[in-house]
Amino acid sequence: MEIDSGSGIIFKEGGYILTNQHVVDGAKSIKVKLYNDLVYDASVIGVNHTYDLAVIKIQAETLQPIKMGSAVGLEQGTEVLSIGNPMGRAFHENIRQGTILSVSEPLITVDKSTGVHSALNIIQTTILPSSINSGGALCNTKGELIGINSIEMNHSKGTIKSSFYMTIEDAKQFTSEILNGENLLRTVLGIYGEEARPKTQEGIQGVYVKEVSRESEAYEAGLRPTDIIVEFNGEKIKYIKDMDKAIKKITTDEEVTCKVFKNGYYRGLNIKVNGVKK
Repeated sequence: MEIDSGSGIIFKEGGYILTNQHVVDGAKSIKVKLYNDLVYDASVIGVNHTYDLAVIKIQAETLQPIKMGSAVGLEQGTEVLSIGNPMGRAFHENIRQGTILSVSEPLITVDKSTGVHSALNIIQTTILPSSINSGGALCNTKGELIGINSIEMNHSKGTIKSSFYMTIEDAKQFTSEILNGENLLRTVLGIYGEEARPKTQEGIQGVYVKEVSRESEAYEAGLRPTDIIVEFNGEKIKYIKDMDKAIKKITTDEEVTCKVFKNGYYRGLNIKVNGVKK
C-alpha cells in the first residue's frame, strides 16, 4: 500500500486544516498527526484543483488556529520562517529560516489537466525546497501565516536554490470558496503570462504572454509567446486583475475577441472559450 505525506495548517476553529490538493488526491483514508503525537481520522471538505488546495477536517474542536498575517508590503530581505514536516521527520527539525527574495506581480498560469486559468501572487524565498514540503506554512517572525507552500509549484519553477509560496491573501480567497461550496465558472485559455512592463516591452501596457499551451484554443487562434493582450471580450486590459475579471464574466461556451500587440502591430483574434465549473 502506497503512503503519501504532507503538511497542513490549522486555519479555522473546529478542526479545519488547509493543505495541498495533491497531498490528499486519491486517498482512501487520511490520517492527521498533531505536534503532540495524537492521530485523527480526517475527511475532505473540498478541493480546488486549479490552485492545488484542499480543506480537510478532524474531530478536534478545541484546536487553536494559526494567526493570520499578510503578504502585502513584504520587502526583499524580510526574515521568514518555513514550517513543515518533509519526509515525515520530527517536527523540531523542520523550522527553516530564510529571507524574502521577491513577491511577484500576479502571474496567469494554467492547470494542465483541466485547462483552467489562474492568477496568483507568488512569494520567493531563500529557503531551500529540499527542507520544506507540500502544505507547509510560511510565517513572519511573529509566527503569523503569510504563505503556503506547494511542492508542485516549486517543481514547476525548476529551482534548487529558492522556494515559492502562494500568498495568504490568495489562499484565504480560494479557501473561502471551498468552504462555501461555490462552483465558479472559469474559462479555458491555456496561457501563462504576467503584466507587461512598458519600459521594456515597447511601451505597451497589458498582459504579456510568456507561454501558450499548444492544445489550447488560444494557440489555435494565433496567440503566441511575446504577444501582449490589450483587450479581451470588449474589456480594456492593463493589469492581470483586468484580465481575470474579463475572463470570469464568461459563463457559457462562446467565441470572444482578443486584441493583441504582436510583432509591432495590433491584431484581433477570435478565441473559442469554454465556461467550466471549478
